[in-house]
Amino acid sequence: MKRGFRDSSEAALVEGDVVASSYHVRREITRVHTGAVYEAHDTLLDRLVAIKLAWRDPGTPSLVSEARRCAAVRDPCSVQIHGMGMHQGVEYAIAERVVGKLLADEIDRMVPVSSTCHACASSSPRSRACTTPAPRSA
Repeated sequence: MKRGFRDSSEAALVEGDVVASSYHVRREITRVHTGAVYEAHDTLLDRLVAIKLAWRDPGTPSLVSEARRCAAVRDPCSVQIHGMGMHQGVEYAIAERVVGKLLADEIDRMVPVSSTCHACASSSPRSRACTTPAPRSA
């Protein structure tokens, strides 16, 4: 499968790739619904940044509205958007690089996902993918 598609095992960008002449890719950080996020070094301003590169899959939503919403927020707890562009025909957004823990990982650590999903009447383990509410205790 080609690079840059949601189901591809190959990353769209690899260490050493250069985006917009000044962002040198270091590594892939994560993959999310709208694209893949990479850590990169901004050689012009000598800082770490995050690059979100949209998936190449048909029907993938544009990153523009997401970036505009993030750029409109002025809060110490929000990530700053530095810019947007196109790389080899695919949208990307440049953002502040923050280091931390994902909330979903912390929830998984605190709440075991191995409990049986009684609401689905299934013996398979309950996971975040299950949308059926867990039964309430009496």
